[in-house]
Amino acid sequence: LELRRLHQQLGNTMLLVTHDLDEAAQLATHLLLLDQGRLLQAGATTEVLTRPNSVQAAQLLDIPNIFTGILETPRSGRALLRWGPHSLRLAAGANASEGRIKFAVLPQNLLLVKTDRPWGSHLENPLPTVVRDMVTLGGEVLLWLQLQGVPEAQLQMRLPERAVRRYPVVPGSEVTVCIRAADIVLLER
Repeated sequence: LELRRLHQQLGNTMLLVTHDLDEAAQLATHLLLLDQGRLLQAGATTEVLTRPNSVQAAQLLDIPNIFTGILETPRSGRALLRWGPHSLRLAAGANASEGRIKFAVLPQNLLLVKTDRPWGSHLENPLPTVVRDMVTLGGEVLLWLQLQGVPEAQLQMRLPERAVRRYPVVPGSEVTVCIRAADIVLLER
């Protein structure tokens, strides 16, 4: 808070070197991700933190959900990502070459499907999973989910604690999660 107040008061450009992502998110308008002196990514803070451009950038940002799929462009023109037996629709204009590709999904961008509501076309990319483990962190719960049909894929999900209390989410339970097309981040090879 003191640094932000000082920046506003002086109106000067400030350079902050930090390994604390929370601090960077609170103070920076732009981020540069460096790894061993090499620039990995630069851009607006929100863009860099939520849309890493490479596996290295995603790992540096501690994004746990990095997977491999097969990118296809059917005749309809809208790209699909094959992930084991699952086909994920991608956002319109997803730009990458067909073939094997790495992708990431932020834990907070996985959505829990409510079992008491009817499914409809509004649910994007539903995936059946099994809850493997849970850890409560204050008002949040971290869940580790095993994706059915893809044994090597374990997703990490963040939920508010109240959502876990409201719905039957316990280790061993089957839950369906959705990934919005816009939340699938394609990573450079």
